[in-house]
Amino acid sequence: MKTIKSTMEPSKHSWITEKGKTNMNADPQLLAHTKEALNRVISKWKLTIAGTLVDILFFFLFSWASTWAFMTMEGPLNKIYDLAGENISKLAVDMNNPEGLSALLTSQQEFMAAYSVVISTALKFIGLVLALWLVLQGISWAISHNIAGNRISGRAQETIFAWTKRFGMVTIPAAILAVGVIYLSIRLAAWANINRMGDGAQTAISVIVALMFFTLTYFTFCGYASNPLAGQGAAFETSVRRWRKMVPAYMVLLVIVYASNFLLSSLIQFSAGLGMLFGIIVVAPSYTYNRVLMIISARHHCTVLPVPKIH
Repeated sequence: MKTIKSTMEPSKHSWITEKGKTNMNADPQLLAHTKEALNRVISKWKLTIAGTLVDILFFFLFSWASTWAFMTMEGPLNKIYDLAGENISKLAVDMNNPEGLSALLTSQQEFMAAYSVVISTALKFIGLVLALWLVLQGISWAISHNIAGNRISGRAQETIFAWTKRFGMVTIPAAILAVGVIYLSIRLAAWANINRMGDGAQTAISVIVALMFFTLTYFTFCGYASNPLAGQGAAFETSVRRWRKMVPAYMVLLVIVYASNFLLSSLIQFSAGLGMLFGIIVVAPSYTYNRVLMIISARHHCTVLPVPKIH
């Protein structure tokens, strides 16, 4: 759908705000956005609870998938490590010795079998997590949009379709890039170990990878927070042209995530029950708040509106 920069009041079909009205000249400070997000999360507590429950379900299923993948790959990975050490010693075996050659070939076959299990399990895990993210986090972000005043409901089929399309178009490329960043980080770490690089090189690699993930998640969340009915122009407007306004909101999100998870891990070490209670009451709702904050910031700073439909 084409996009325009509107200089007039949005039509009644505009998806920008709850009542179809917004002040395009307004540029509230970040503190005002954080207060507005908090007020909306509290006032629309039923939706907040719904979003929290969806997030808890996602983290529960993600933990189950992670445990399954780890337990499935643990044995083959140990086998790979053992066989790798054995093969190094077997390379010195006289190849004219039939017993030595047979042992080496058997070891290589076992290695490839274990390697196949690891690769297939990793691919299944990535596919499962991606499916869980598309479904459950798509619902969580839709709920957060409703909390922020952007209506996505069963009475607006076009809006639901546009949101589903936007979420998928943002998520799938981001997932591919995330896998690429993880692969690159592994290669860089292996290169540093092989070449026996110092602590400075290791730190530099860690900083580079962290910056890559920061940039990737920033653009991903801005894509989620922008107006799907405004087309791709809204995502570009929000994340690139308005980066001076959106990056601080994203930094607040990161601080909240870090602080809440730090407190959660500390409480779990003290008391597992207390930590679980804190996670349900504080940590899980904080994710809904973070999404609402990003959406409100995007709405205030993005000037791209959908073209009004002519009936």
